[in-house]
Amino acid sequence: WVSEADLVIGNPPYGDYMGYYKSYMPKEFKRFEFLFVYLGLKLLNKVGLLVFIVSQNFMNNGAMYNGMKAKILEIGTFVDAIRMPNGIFSSTDVGTDIIIFKRK
Repeated sequence: WVSEADLVIGNPPYGDYMGYYKSYMPKEFKRFEFLFVYLGLKLLNKVGLLVFIVSQNFMNNGAMYNGMKAKILEIGTFVDAIRMPNGIFSSTDVGTDIIIFKRK
């Protein structure tokens, strides 16, 4: 991996791997949003920031996804999260957060 980006901004897909592509996904990650955060962090240089819009599930899942979170924290540091009001996007009622990570 070449780590050169100063900033990665995105809105990754949410949810469990399903269907045809499931066999191609890394086994360490069971959900798309966690994989995309990890891959986004890998693109950053040592002072780079990742800013993603994710479902509230990313922050609200308790210990359920600790393994995936630990993998992310191997290469990134959590900086902040901003909870958006439900219904902020007219096309969905899914609660969303803006999360910010820094590359280690």
